[in-house]
Amino acid sequence: MALIYDIELPEAVIVDLEQLVDGCEIADLLNFAKMNSDMIRGFQPKASNEKIIRQRIKSVLGKNGELDMPVIDFIAEQSLNRQFICVLSLEALQHCFDELMVILGTEPFIIGLLFDKRSEIRELATEYLDNPHDSGSDFPGARKLLSDKLEKYIDIFSFVTEKRAATGGVTLGGGSNKKTESSVHDKAKITQLTAQLEESKCNRKEVNVLNKKLVNLEQDYQQTQSELEKLKNNLRELKAQNSDFERVATEVRSELVALQRNQAEIVSTKVNETLEQISYAWLKRPLELDQQLQNIAVNSDNDILNRADIILAKQVEQDRHYGNVRLLNERLQLLQEKNRSLEQAQQESVKPVPELNGIISEIMVEINNLNKILGLKRGSRNFVNECTRRINMAETASDIAATEAMLAMFNQMKLLPDEELNELYASYHARLGVMMAQYQPSAELTDNALWWFYKLLRDNEKVHLLLDGHNILHLLSSIFSPFYDNDIPGAAAREQLVERMINAVATHPDCMVNIFFDGPEPSEYSPTANIKVSYSGGGDSEHRADKVLLSYLQFLAGNGSAASAVIVTDDRDIQNNARTLKAKVMSPIQFAGMLS
Repeated sequence: MALIYDIELPEAVIVDLEQLVDGCEIADLLNFAKMNSDMIRGFQPKASNEKIIRQRIKSVLGKNGELDMPVIDFIAEQSLNRQFICVLSLEALQHCFDELMVILGTEPFIIGLLFDKRSEIRELATEYLDNPHDSGSDFPGARKLLSDKLEKYIDIFSFVTEKRAATGGVTLGGGSNKKTESSVHDKAKITQLTAQLEESKCNRKEVNVLNKKLVNLEQDYQQTQSELEKLKNNLRELKAQNSDFERVATEVRSELVALQRNQAEIVSTKVNETLEQISYAWLKRPLELDQQLQNIAVNSDNDILNRADIILAKQVEQDRHYGNVRLLNERLQLLQEKNRSLEQAQQESVKPVPELNGIISEIMVEINNLNKILGLKRGSRNFVNECTRRINMAETASDIAATEAMLAMFNQMKLLPDEELNELYASYHARLGVMMAQYQPSAELTDNALWWFYKLLRDNEKVHLLLDGHNILHLLSSIFSPFYDNDIPGAAAREQLVERMINAVATHPDCMVNIFFDGPEPSEYSPTANIKVSYSGGGDSEHRADKVLLSYLQFLAGNGSAASAVIVTDDRDIQNNARTLKAKVMSPIQFAGMLS
């Protein structure tokens, strides 16, 4: 962008300057070119080359940077600056700014100010360019009528006219207070111009009002056009929808006609099928049953049931041991059936007779004896129910300790299936939660990891729960085997463990859970704010999940947080290292209650 005295010339001013160059006299143009050799390099300063000279001046105006002083002087000479503005004082220009802009034109007047050698005059132009205003509206500050201002400075105008006539348009540097002979003529002319200006202002106001109305009308027209276009679009959409509705209606009518055509046939077919079924049920079927019974009666001696009894009798005669086992099994089945009837009578009776308890006890003794004699296993369901009842009756720290020891023994000796052991641990977890709300942990339970873990959750204290992911998935197959891939814990089983942990600690934001899995690439993600899932990466021993888990535990120990950590794993090495770092250890089967 071109600059003049470090003032950036707007694009609109550049355009006006180019028009000013196009309108300057050829003689002035050639005189300037002779004084500036760059303008006539390659040709003579002749009138025939005036277009090239004008173009070179305009190209200088289009370049970035400060304009050369010869160009500035040339533009000033051709503009209103040397013709008029240069002889006016700052006070005169300030008081008559708007009026001079109306008389001389906005663009010529501003250009004349910009090319003045006085910085304070140039500032008037920059202030206007920064905040342009309508010269026909009220200007900030005190304003007088144009006639008053121009009469006050009429001596300056007359002096300018006289001096420019005397010097032939040579640049002037100041003004004079001496009146000339043409003052009276100038005053009359100024008065006439003032009247014309006032009339122009009135017309301008009317034009402004009409322009505003025109703008409003154009805006209303644009809004109307926009609404009309929207209505057209809506109409097209409605037509398209109507076309779709008509097509669907046609299809529905066609289907209805087809259904009506087939209705009589369908009803007739169904009626015939129903009548045939009724005929078979009431006529043919009884005859077939009667015939079957007659055949059985005729061949009663050769009936399959009779033949089966004869063969079993022969087997009893041949093998006395089988006969005894058969008889004992039959008696066991009768005793169990009778015991169920007695227990049902005891539960449903309002006033059961005292003898019910006695006979039930006697039958149970004989059932147990027969089970023992026949080598049958005792039903574990009753055993699990009894253990659950004992867990739910726990009320003291000693009871909890005994329950913990009992479940640990069941787990170690594999006395129960995993499903039933998980069920007992779930009951144990629930009882711990109930007791935690009523009692403080006693000294004998401070080493119980589960009790200690529930205490931290209850008191909303921060606790770190570190899970050996694949170890848990393998050992808790009763929970996760439905999600295995070809009998191996895969992505589905891992996702199931993460989902269950999200549910387990949803109401415990201070419980920070870290789940460690073996994985081909080291990575981690956080499904929630307090759960992080980490994959160790690699297949060698240095990058297995247990190594990463221990490394994280050592990090907690370095921060003094290992004492608030619980490690869930069945790996002996991890357990021993965790205890060395003062962390609590919990087996997966003990932890399973949280996942139920």
